Amino acid sequence: MRYQWRLNGTNLPAATNDLLTVAGDRLVTGPFGPVSPGVYQLIASNSYGVVSSKTVKLTVVYPLSDALDSPTDGKQTALYNWITTGSALWFGRTNISHDGADAARSGGIGAAQETILQTTVATNIAGRYTFWWKVSSEAFFDTLEFRINGIPQTSISGEVDWQAVSIPVAAGTNILQWRYSKDISYDAGLDAGWVDQFAFLPNPPIILVQPQPASQTVNFGATISLGVTASGTPPLRYLWSQNGNLVGGNSPTLVLNNVARAQAGTYSVTITNAGGFVSSSNAIVHVNVPQLLGAPKLLPDGSLQLSSTDANGGLLTLANLANFEAQASTNLVDWTTLPDALSLTNGLLQLQDAARTNFNTRYYRIVEH
Repeated sequence: MRYQWRLNGTNLPAATNDLLTVAGDRLVTGPFGPVSPGVYQLIASNSYGVVSSKTVKLTVVYPLSDALDSPTDGKQTALYNWITTGSALWFGRTNISHDGADAARSGGIGAAQETILQTTVATNIAGRYTFWWKVSSEAFFDTLEFRINGIPQTSISGEVDWQAVSIPVAAGTNILQWRYSKDISYDAGLDAGWVDQFAFLPNPPIILVQPQPASQTVNFGATISLGVTASGTPPLRYLWSQNGNLVGGNSPTLVLNNVARAQAGTYSVTITNAGGFVSSSNAIVHVNVPQLLGAPKLLPDGSLQLSSTDANGGLLTLANLANFEAQASTNLVDWTTLPDALSLTNGLLQLQDAARTNFNTRYYRIVEH
């Protein structure tokens, strides 16, 4: 005798005995890989002919806590106890899910029947219940409904693809139910509802005081401090950014020492917890840095040109140019502004004075506002 097992009409490699064993745990793999649902059949043959067995259909279901992505206590024990009641029971399946892994599907029920998925959640903080769900049913008459303590919150019916649901709740103990029910006649679609990725999330943080000071101007080498006040379910995480780039912290206070022009800009902070995030308003920091004038240079047209850069060698940008003013004096006491005397080249200020030939002695300085 020779034997060959088939799955959905395809020969299974090495399945050539009259007994085929498949593991029921999805984490266990056999000689054919993970457990596969489908239609199995045995083909038996000898020298006189071939005969096919009747087919057997294998359906693989998964625990509801897995299908709903229920959180655990760190020891792989689900925090929520999932109960299913009604004319048929909910079960975990992999063929239709939002996360690409598995989801809970309502049990197969008939006319005027219902199937219920239920759990109890107790929390000492306010937050929101979140989950994804979908339904394929007779529109308006066969309905998937979500209830809290028996009170309907929302429902869907007809052909509705995966939708996200978020329901705010106060602290306390609540009984949650997902109920798929049918009227007395007609079927449509796959006649089922699905729920996936259930979670309770605390409320996101709230900013009580925006970053302070909201605007400050300091001199080169100073120490600056920005602080924010927030509340929310701990732990809170603080992510400070400058001009959109992360700069440090996980603290409500950001301290910057020995600042230079590189530390000038727009600062904000994003505060996160398990329930989400909130972003602050902006705080503006301006840093004045002394300019170091280079040696003067005479140009062919008779004008005088001087280059200048930050005292610590930092380069400027076009955004900085508007903050500078060139001034001239003959006695180091009385200073006159030179309009349109400054330009920027490769990060260096260029001071050009076309009127220098009108004076025997001429002093220059650059002021940053």
